[in-house]
Amino acid sequence: MLPTNFKLHVGTAIFFCVVLSMIAIRISIWGEYSGAQVWEQNSRSNLTGTPVTTEVMGVEVKLAKEPTSIQEQRTFTKKWLQEPITHTPPPEVEERPNMGTIAINPDGTYDVFQPPAKGSKGFIHGESVLENLRLRLRDAVIEYGNLSSTKVYFDIDTVDTPGFGPFDQKYHLSCKTTREHACCFTGLRLIGIATNPCCQCSAPLPIHGNQIQSSIEKMISHVDPFSYDDKVSRAVWYGLNHGHWEYADVYSREFNLTNPYQRGEHPRKRIVSFQQDRRNKDLLDASFRKKEWNDVLQNKYIVTVSGNSYSGMLKPALLSNSCVLRQDTLAREWYEDKMTPWVHYIPVQYDMSDLFEKISWVKEHDLECRKIARQGRTFALENFAESAVNKYVHSTIGKNRPVE
Repeated sequence: MLPTNFKLHVGTAIFFCVVLSMIAIRISIWGEYSGAQVWEQNSRSNLTGTPVTTEVMGVEVKLAKEPTSIQEQRTFTKKWLQEPITHTPPPEVEERPNMGTIAINPDGTYDVFQPPAKGSKGFIHGESVLENLRLRLRDAVIEYGNLSSTKVYFDIDTVDTPGFGPFDQKYHLSCKTTREHACCFTGLRLIGIATNPCCQCSAPLPIHGNQIQSSIEKMISHVDPFSYDDKVSRAVWYGLNHGHWEYADVYSREFNLTNPYQRGEHPRKRIVSFQQDRRNKDLLDASFRKKEWNDVLQNKYIVTVSGNSYSGMLKPALLSNSCVLRQDTLAREWYEDKMTPWVHYIPVQYDMSDLFEKISWVKEHDLECRKIARQGRTFALENFAESAVNKYVHSTIGKNRPVE
């Protein structure tokens, strides 16, 4: 039998080993997430919005007060895109699912500096986006000349979802982790299919499958068989049940929505759920039923609703003779910032809390809606023309050229 004092010494030693192990684990965890903690501390202490300098993933970055509303986020984005950028190679960073870094040359060709890592949708989607980018840059240079005198580096997002998410199984989905690990922290502009709501440095380019010029020309060539006056006075939305509720949930928390999306709910599910209320029967027809486009065009008012990012229906709806009720999608295509509410479309909040108020308004203002429908179509024809798209691509890359 062991002496009592020996047992005491052994017990004490075990206790101190456990304590030291817990301290080591704590240090390890702190080291892994110290960048996130620094970001959060600076964001909370910098309440005036004045940029502060810190390091995230070993890269010196400027941080400002975290945006708490959609409007504030867009104001930050405009300021960011006005700042000059460097044309020196960015620091190497960890792999980012579906996101990478490219260097665009003056002649419109590009070199892949860091290829997008395989994510939830795989790299096949990324390859098609990069090919569409190559064609867009080629056409822009052919029509408007070289982009700059030297190569310029950009981060590129190859999917139409807002950065990191649960499907990448690496980071908790939030704007905070997206900014820390996916965009802007390298000092580069982020180009992609649409603006990323979480990334102030984000600039959209028409490089998705439904944004390439052949797809746009097909939309333009489709003639609306109904004049505005011949259409039924009804608001409609028909589409696929696309969208992940996790993204809508993040937007609800990040941007203080009036009517937050609930677990399992996204914008398209919400508008279809409105249809289940009999009181809305005469105001709105919304469903996941497949409809021919000409059947949709029979109606005076078309509601456009986002899936995970932008609304793919907005482009053909603007080209129609119908009046568009546009949900304020947080991710926007290349032309949307040029549009003016109440001139080219009727604005509806992202959470659609004012949808029926707007539907009631359009039904009482037929002359105004006819004018808005006409102005929306004129806008679309002007901005979807190939020359206009080439000019947009050229100026977007060109205005990010380094100071020479």
